[in-house]
Amino acid sequence: MQSFTSDAEARISGGAVERRVTVEPMTNYFVGRVQKDFNEGGTIVGGIVTAANRSIRDDYLQFLSTGAYTGGVDLLHYWNDKEYFVSAEVLGSHIKGDRAAITALQLSSARYYQRPDASGSRLDTLAESLDGTGGKVSIGKASKGYWRYSTEFLWRSPGLELNDLGYMQTADVIEQENSLSYSITEPVSLFKTFSVGVTQYNNWDFAGDYLSSNAALSLYAGFLNNWTFSSGVSYATPSLDLRILRGGFAMRMPSSFSMNFSVKSDDSRPLFFTSGLGMQSWQDDDAHLLSLQAGVNVRPMNTLSLSFNAEYSTNKDNLQYVSALEYGGSPRYILGTIVQHTLGLTFRIDWNISPELSIQYYGSPFASVGSYSEFKYVTHPRSGDYRQRFDVYAFSRQGNSILLDESGDGAADYSIPAPDFSFSQFRSNLVFRWEYMPGSQIYFVWASDVTGTGSTGTSLRESLRDLGNIFPNNTFLVKASYWVSL
Repeated sequence: MQSFTSDAEARISGGAVERRVTVEPMTNYFVGRVQKDFNEGGTIVGGIVTAANRSIRDDYLQFLSTGAYTGGVDLLHYWNDKEYFVSAEVLGSHIKGDRAAITALQLSSARYYQRPDASGSRLDTLAESLDGTGGKVSIGKASKGYWRYSTEFLWRSPGLELNDLGYMQTADVIEQENSLSYSITEPVSLFKTFSVGVTQYNNWDFAGDYLSSNAALSLYAGFLNNWTFSSGVSYATPSLDLRILRGGFAMRMPSSFSMNFSVKSDDSRPLFFTSGLGMQSWQDDDAHLLSLQAGVNVRPMNTLSLSFNAEYSTNKDNLQYVSALEYGGSPRYILGTIVQHTLGLTFRIDWNISPELSIQYYGSPFASVGSYSEFKYVTHPRSGDYRQRFDVYAFSRQGNSILLDESGDGAADYSIPAPDFSFSQFRSNLVFRWEYMPGSQIYFVWASDVTGTGSTGTSLRESLRDLGNIFPNNTFLVKASYWVSL
């Protein structure tokens, strides 16, 4: 696949002055993928190459890389009539650009080279390129009988970067995973299908620091009446979080326990529902997460489908990052206790008026509010005693500022902006499709977006109600295609 994009410009108004500036430079994108199977699909070999080349002519765009290249090979091999398998993937990346662009990549949340206690890669503000590797090797049993099992080893070096033509949240990680499951795929007693599995993970960084371990147990059951039930429980050991302080020290985090349940009725019926519950709690403090989900789907006729889904969650986190600053020549990494409530609703309508005509509607109001308390600064981030890892401030509020008293003398030593927030949004899409002749179609699309933000936490009801006072951002699109038969 080859794609070329011209400069993207934005119109900026300041008083009586209006100007157009380039916000995305002229760029060439390339993706090449090859794959070949041998021995009637028993062995599959493949490779991939991607490239992004930007033509940057404006100094203020130097934070973007001028060239981003990745390449990789993969292998999948079965034996014993595809009962067992081994797979391997190896890839690498090379990014080049101005020093500002490469420095920004080193400072990004994927790697945080600036961490003061990082024992691996160090920040290099003079570098003009960034290189990394990654890969995955797994082996196991994939079919036949009731049992399945596998073991996997994965790595991503600190310099690996895939986000120009891919997606990668975290580099600098080594993972090892073992999984074992037992499955029944034929009706037995009340069950049409049934499976239970256990998975175990271990994680390290490239400097050899142990990060975390996790064990999970999962269960899935499909019943003869076409209802399904699934659940899972997991336990995470105390971990070392390299990213919680956003480029600061690594910090020891409490162990956690989580569980979830979900039920779905017979989805072959005109009316069916889904529901779910998730919970997570952390040791050493009273932090917790609770989420609830429910949905209903109705098909009043074969050509019409209506659905409604709602999800609500409440979250209390005592170690939410707030800010970082210097005081007395020493860094202060500030955390707070956040109580957050989130509500999301989704409406869908799919109406196939005829084989040639269809209408689809999607609407999703969303709101999240958060308020902060018990501000604290990190003192001994790796201490085995949870309460020794930080000191709690005496604090007060003044307008949109939080006044922090570190010395305890009743006077504020410094302040930070109040982190309380309110966010609400309503997004909707209406799509009309007409196949005016076989293989040729025309689409009429209306997309609407209303977004509201606030610096203080309010109720979910107030946050959603305020959307009615915001002018929407509307987008109208017409797309047409014509099928040519040669």
